[in-house]
Amino acid sequence: MRFGVCTDYTNAPVLKELGYDYIEGSMRKLDEITEEQLREYVSMLHSLGMYAETFNGFYAAQRVVGEDVTPQGELREYTHRVLERAARLGGKIAVYGSSKARNIPEGFSRERAYEQFCQAARLTGEIAQQYDILVALEPLNVLETNFFHTVTEGIQIMRDVDHPNVRVLADMYHMCKENEDLSHVELAGADLCHVHIAEPTVRTLPKRSDAFDYGQFACVLRRAGYDRRISLEGHAGDDLRSEWEESLAVLRTYF
Repeated sequence: MRFGVCTDYTNAPVLKELGYDYIEGSMRKLDEITEEQLREYVSMLHSLGMYAETFNGFYAAQRVVGEDVTPQGELREYTHRVLERAARLGGKIAVYGSSKARNIPEGFSRERAYEQFCQAARLTGEIAQQYDILVALEPLNVLETNFFHTVTEGIQIMRDVDHPNVRVLADMYHMCKENEDLSHVELAGADLCHVHIAEPTVRTLPKRSDAFDYGQFACVLRRAGYDRRISLEGHAGDDLRSEWEESLAVLRTYF
């Protein structure tokens, strides 16, 4: 198993020193930085031999469902731009979460929203294929979005999108918030392409003192045949280095 952290690219040297395998960057930041800054990040990561293999926060201002969806040409241009940049940083997985982009407006047809979401996901998959990147459909709990909350829903969406570069993500925190049985990750099997983890009640980084048994999640991932990447996606305190070090020890205990 490979372990990473959702964080800023500038933290890569510390994570490399601690023994992490990769970082998970932000798509939104990729769209904001200058070409010169991007080249500096590329150079730094290459010198470390550690890359931004995964990315989250796919959309910022864009909308993929509702009456005010982002025009396809504009969506296509943005997606090409950020995925090309992600590939230069070593990207292999683009997390397709973006709660605001997919929230269904009040009174809007859920069936139409589903079609729109699948259409946008398919477009993203087509572009991602050009950069050898997989798109990971991310379930988010009901407090963050009113559409697509569980791994099982993600599997159905993936099947309806029907593109080889569109797969499924399992986020332990969101699964627990939705009271989804952790064993549902087994249903995804080989289509499970990425995993997020955090303490499931307050979404902090995993610690030795946590009451939750992370071994439960480790067992279902093993049964699913999953042996790819797990990214820490949780809140941290002021002593990042210490917390990252402890979290990595916890992950290595179970996974």
